Amino acid sequence: MTRPSLNFVHFDDALAIVRSAPGLEFIGLSFAAPFDYLGVYTIRLVDDEDPQYVSIMFDGGPLFSSCGEEEFFDENEVPEEAKKLFYVDTAQLEGAPDISGTMGEYVLQDLLPGLGGEDAYSDRAEFKRAAAAAFSAYWHPA
Repeated sequence: MTRPSLNFVHFDDALAIVRSAPGLEFIGLSFAAPFDYLGVYTIRLVDDEDPQYVSIMFDGGPLFSSCGEEEFFDENEVPEEAKKLFYVDTAQLEGAPDISGTMGEYVLQDLLPGLGGEDAYSDRAEFKRAAAAAFSAYWHPA
């Protein structure tokens, strides 16, 4: 199944858009070699009445593990990693999945076209290779 391409933006652009259009939410994914840990940064307004206060939530953990971490940042304390990612408006994602608190492999399945469930692969290593390929091919600006 081919999904339409997404309109990715940089961190600063996502902040500006969220401030100007309350209700929008942007996510950025951190998924790099050796492709065994997924981090998700979500940018949203905390209060529609105060567009200066933007929250950046981090949700991450090892693939195939129910253990993970969650942190909240304001834009002045966000990790440098978050500033280097590409972000997409969650409304562009098919079915606008709610991925907060979801295990990494399921997040990847929901967001990356063509990536099957873990049971579609011979082992977890094959799943990680397929996830890495799908991420590299899809999660970047056109």
